[in-house]
Order: sequence, then structure tokens, then C-alpha cells
Amino acid sequence: MMGHRNEELIRRLHGAFAAGRHPEPELFAADAVWHVEGNNPLARDYHGREAIFAAFRAYETSSGRTLRVRLTSVMANDENENEYALAVLHATGERNGRR
Repeated sequence: MMGHRNEELIRRLHGAFAAGRHPEPELFAADAVWHVEGNNPLARDYHGREAIFAAFRAYETSSGRTLRVRLTSVMANDENENEYALAVLHATGERNGRR
């Protein structure tokens, strides 16, 4: 069974990360919001493609390129004007000698 269009988009995006590269910017809506939960200097909401890709670069830099992200769950809706895609991730990396 084929997933929702937005679910497929999320899986393509995270496939790029799994392959060690950034996804294509066109996969993101111009008004996309990337939410990072947690208690760390990078935890916040990033609004728009430019801010989101700046966040990706910051994750790489702060982790010394040790960041690994695993997609654990996807929720999506593309059936009305309230389209969304939500991904739950498990991320690990090292910073200042700590994992």
C-alpha cells in the first residue's frame, strides 16, 4: 500500500540523511517549520528553508560530524488544506566528548 504523499516526502528526506547527505531544499515548503525538542543550544523551532538548512549545518558542526539520525515514526495528511508531515526521530552524536 502506498503511503500519503507527505509520508513519502518524509521518507525521502530521511533517506538522504541516512546516506550522509542533505536532502534537496525543494522537499521543504517555503514556510516549513523544523522543531527540535530537548535541552540543548540547538533545541528550538526553525522557520523556513534557510533556517532549517542552517540548523542542519549547525548539528553537523556541533557534533563533529558524528550525528546519526534514525526515523522512528511518520504521521502525515495530504487530504485537505491542513497538510502536514510529522516525523519522530532518534538522534545521537557527540559533543565535547559526550554522547
